[in-house]
Amino acid sequence: MECTFDERKKELEAECVVKPSFFESCLDRLKVFMKPFVQSMNRFDQRDHAETFVSGLCSDLESKNAESIAYHFDLDRKTMQYFIGQSQWADLPLRKQLVT
Repeated sequence: MECTFDERKKELEAECVVKPSFFESCLDRLKVFMKPFVQSMNRFDQRDHAETFVSGLCSDLESKNAESIAYHFDLDRKTMQYFIGQSQWADLPLRKQLVT
């Protein structure tokens, strides 16, 4: 018996799940990659939040937004929301680093 589109879609989606442990082995390499970008940020808290945010993106969180990432790392949500939405930093050094 043939399955419906929705049934087959669910089967395929289940096969496409990447386990969080896959990303755990990459976090150290990712931090090395991010180092020149993060160093261009002036303040220590910005550098720290950048690493935290990217680690959250690589986590097993279902919803990957500033609030859920903050809670995942036991931070106040406003701290991460401010970093993403309002924190001032120069993007030119980051863009220069990307093209080199």
